[in-house]
Amino acid sequence: MVVPMTALAMRVIVPDRPGALGAVASRIGAVRGNVLAIEILQCSGGEAEDELVIELPSDDLIPLLAAEVSEVDGVRIEEVRSLPTLPGDRRLEALESARLLLVERSSQGLLEALASRVGYELEAAWAAITDTQANTHVATHGRPPTASWISSYITDAREQAGMHTHASTDIAWADLAHWDVVVTVGRPGRPLRQQERLLLAALTALADARWHDLASRNPAPEHQDHQGSRNHQG
Repeated sequence: MVVPMTALAMRVIVPDRPGALGAVASRIGAVRGNVLAIEILQCSGGEAEDELVIELPSDDLIPLLAAEVSEVDGVRIEEVRSLPTLPGDRRLEALESARLLLVERSSQGLLEALASRVGYELEAAWAAITDTQANTHVATHGRPPTASWISSYITDAREQAGMHTHASTDIAWADLAHWDVVVTVGRPGRPLRQQERLLLAALTALADARWHDLASRNPAPEHQDHQGSRNHQG
């Protein structure tokens, strides 16, 4: 008989010193938990934020697991959330996102694929690709705020001299460098960390290069509908 297991993700702040993460893993093992994956989200100020994917025999053990991990000196739990299924290999998922962007043959299909994949990869509540000059969305995932709200947010963020790049907030964004549009993602209540922001930047840069390639191969009105004719200088 196969016993169903509980899958969960735990985000922890761990002192950046030898043995700290091992002590966390030991406490997880003490409650019969199995660590399936570890992702380092960011490191700063002598601390690291890690996300652990854990398998437990029962969800009744989650409170005990949290109590055990909290006993490790210097460790703080940021979040514990249940997972409907065990996640796949993040590296393979990133490659699949790249493949889906590269096989697109139209600018609109590319923008829709980008919005969908950044939303999926970052487990975001919403994603939007927005023409901030015209205050319109050109592609969305989920239910984003209005284009006007996002345009105002981006304007304010730019005025902060790039400080948003390192801010631990639940909104992240990246420019498509050759075009007057911006990709924004939101994950209310769950800050987007440095590693996740780098992933957003990488997927956006890949889509930007693909869009530029499509425009040079097929300079038709279709891509101009999304301001492709206005080279972005910012």
